[in-house]
Formats: sequence, structure tokens, C-alpha cells
Amino acid sequence: MKRLIAALSVSLAIFITGGAFYVFSLDPRPAFKVDENAPSTLVSREEGGISYQGDGLYVPYYTKTVKKGKKATVEVVASPEENVSISVYYPSGKSSSSALNDKAADVYGKAVFDFTIPATTQAEQIRVVIRTENARATLYIDII
Repeated sequence: MKRLIAALSVSLAIFITGGAFYVFSLDPRPAFKVDENAPSTLVSREEGGISYQGDGLYVPYYTKTVKKGKKATVEVVASPEENVSISVYYPSGKSSSSALNDKAADVYGKAVFDFTIPATTQAEQIRVVIRTENARATLYIDII
């Protein structure tokens, strides 16, 4: 019985049937990785200074201007419990802040990202890219 329970608790199962491999995940929110260099085939639209590609992603609020050393906030609405990722780009490159880890949207589809703009940044503007499995939004935050 213990072995059966252990086998059922495995998040990835592989079955071999007639020489064919079937792989499936028991996790309802499978991980995904977006190739940032891949050309986009998503439908694009511009709304309130935010560039959207794809459907199912909306940014109802973000800090448009922030002082160096202060916190910026980006609120995202996606599908309930959908994985949402955020990337912040400075002129020197992509931020590696732990505040920018992927999040699962709550049961209402909301995810909030708070991160601090480094006090030493020379940037006048940063680019923020939010991604879900089927959509992407790009916005810019001015630094003062």
C-alpha cells in the first residue's frame, strides 16, 4: 500500500505502451519556458502605454514613475492560478532580483510584483515584460 501511495505521489509519470512513450504531469500548472528570442505569432494590441501580445493577460496598474531606491509595483490579471513571470531590463541587462520570481495568480487571476529600483541605477527608464503561457505584455517605468 505504501508503495502504491508513493507511486501516485510522483508528479511525473511515464508509461510505455507498445513501444510508444506517453509523458504527462499531474501538476495542474505545468512549467513553461518562453524563448525570448523567438518571433512572436501572437495578436498584438496597444492599450494605455502597454503593448500586449496574445489574450488572457491584463495589467490594471503599475507604477509609471518611481524614484531610485524606491519600490515599483506591477499588478497583473491572468487566468486563475496561471503561472506569471516578470522580467525587468535595465540598460546593463536583465535584473536577477529574487522579487521577480514567477508567481501563480490567485483564484481571481491576480498576481502582484513589488520590486525595488536600485538607488545606484543610472537608468532613466526600465522595460518590464510580463509573460504567461499564452500572452505577453511590455511596459516602461520612468526612473527619477
